[in-house]
Amino acid sequence: MKKVSLYANIDYSCYIIRNQPNNEPAFFQEDTHNYYNGGFTGAYYTSLFHRPLILSTIVSVDAWEKGWGKLQAKMAAMTVLKQSERTKFSVGFFGMSLYHSVSIFPVIAFWYRFSNPIWSLDLTPPSQMYLRYQMKFHRVSIGTTMGTDNFYARTSLVGAPSVCYFSEVVMKPEVQYEYIINRHFYLTAHIGLSMVLKSALYNKNQKDVELTNENGERTKAPILEQDRSPVPFINVGLSYSLFK
Repeated sequence: MKKVSLYANIDYSCYIIRNQPNNEPAFFQEDTHNYYNGGFTGAYYTSLFHRPLILSTIVSVDAWEKGWGKLQAKMAAMTVLKQSERTKFSVGFFGMSLYHSVSIFPVIAFWYRFSNPIWSLDLTPPSQMYLRYQMKFHRVSIGTTMGTDNFYARTSLVGAPSVCYFSEVVMKPEVQYEYIINRHFYLTAHIGLSMVLKSALYNKNQKDVELTNENGERTKAPILEQDRSPVPFINVGLSYSLFK
């Protein structure tokens, strides 16, 4: 088994947000927001107490059409507790650098293949839960994923910085299609519904702002928090693996 894998990715997202057709002040100065994110993922395969252990690191940077954003690092370690022909159960942790600190979360992953081998169940709550249909070079999945939608934007809010970072934590019930083009390229497509769990506006450096509450105490919070109705989405991606 090979010990090291290295992947490179570049993501582009375009968000179109229409301001309300009334006399309220515009939330953003533009309707269209472009967001870029790219980086490298490295994985190292070893063993711990005679069990498979995977160590991975992601280094990425984001940007918008008017400049660079923030450099981030993410780390993960997963070990397999049980593995058979039809079942795999793994535990580990996931850490990420943000706000000049490192946040660490536990991870539990469960995979099960049904008696008909083209069907499988893939669960890593709460980040993803899928029922998958596997063909030779194609895979179709139905389920849900939890993640974030982010972009930088110029704002029109009084008292807010001229450039802010908008971030939404969303739950996405979806249908996912994956296709192996060749040994190095992979195509993915997603269509579904985006339901917001938390939506907030931050400083451009992705940090909270310092506020003074009614008791005169200094606290940190987003510039603004909001809610919205569920909206449909479609996403198409292309991935490239340096080694295969």
